[in-house]
Amino acid sequence: MTYLIQDITFYKVDENGDEILNQDGTLKVYRIKDGIRVKPLEYLSEEFEDDIMQESEDKKQWLKQKRKNLSVMIDIVSVMVRPHMTMKKRGLYD
Repeated sequence: MTYLIQDITFYKVDENGDEILNQDGTLKVYRIKDGIRVKPLEYLSEEFEDDIMQESEDKKQWLKQKRKNLSVMIDIVSVMVRPHMTMKKRGLYD
């Protein structure tokens, strides 16, 4: 049996890694335009096996978990960056 792509969506982030949002605060989601061929995607699932796949969960739940993971990563980075910013303000390094 072969896995094929049913649907694929994308989201964008800015230079700071922040998600691009709609005016109502929801994640802006993109799809490839109809009729556009993206050759690398044609081979994306070519070597997929059952042991790496799981039945799809609700997309909203997946996005919620993705945002939660991103939030944790941002918190970690901000903790790591703060001491460096403080040292720079004090003129301890350029």
